[in-house]
Formats: sequence, structure tokens, C-alpha cells
Amino acid sequence: MTLTAYLNPVTWWRNRSPQETSYANNDISTTVSFESVPTVHLVIYRVGYLLIGNIFYPAFFHASQLADWLRRAYPLNNLQVWYRDYFHYIFPLGGVPTCGSVNSTLWSKKVWDILWNWGTIPIGTHYYGMVSDAGDFRDSQFHLFRADGHRHLGLGL
Repeated sequence: MTLTAYLNPVTWWRNRSPQETSYANNDISTTVSFESVPTVHLVIYRVGYLLIGNIFYPAFFHASQLADWLRRAYPLNNLQVWYRDYFHYIFPLGGVPTCGSVNSTLWSKKVWDILWNWGTIPIGTHYYGMVSDAGDFRDSQFHLFRADGHRHLGLGL
């Protein structure tokens, strides 16, 4: 692709202004090329959990919005997305999963896909875990705190 810029051109609505003694250096051109971007592969897990007798999952709409945003925000040639769910149960009463526990689970799911899915999910695929904040978030010591909006736990492998 060739890009050309003109400084002080003559237009249909005005003459050159300001007047110059020479207009020889008022344009420049350059040729640019773009590399082909490989397809980005992504597995989005909606992580469910049990808290005080209620089961919470992020809405599927939020997972699809994430993929839509990635397509618009980054110069991707193609984004291939697989949507999955998993229930993260903490024995015996349930609770909110920690970042470390979600990341460990995502890592094990990635290894499982590499070993047993026979090429369905490519090796360089990224895994992302999305956890709903519809229930109250608690950290590993179970101190209660609230989050505004949606909190997401992710692992970029």
C-alpha cells in the first residue's frame, strides 16, 4: 500500500495558502506492508461456584462480550473462541474460588486438551477464566468485600 501526504494542496474551495516560492517539497510518499496475523485461539471458561446455598456463573452474554471486545480492540485477523463452563466446588460448604485455584484449574485443563483432544484445541491456545461477582467475593481468608462491576480472573497461557 502506498500512502501519500500533501502539504498545502490546491483544493476546490481555496488556492494554496500561504503562497510559497516552491511547492516541490510539499508531498511525500511511502510504501507500507502489513504482516499477516495468525489466528488467535482462546478458550473462555465461565467459572461457577456455590456460596451460601446459591450457585453463581457469569452470564454467557459477558463471555461473548469479551470475545467481541477483543475482536474490536486488537488488530486480529481472526479470533477462534471456544466457550466452556466448569463448576469450582470448594469442599465442604462451597465458596468463592481464588485466583490461584482458578489458574491451576485452567492450567490443568490446558494440559488435558493438549494430551487428549488430538488437535481440536491448538497448543498455543490462551485460556481465560471468568468468575461472576454476583455473590460476595471473599479472599482466601474469607474476609468479605464487595466489587463494583464484574471481576474476572484470568490466565494468559
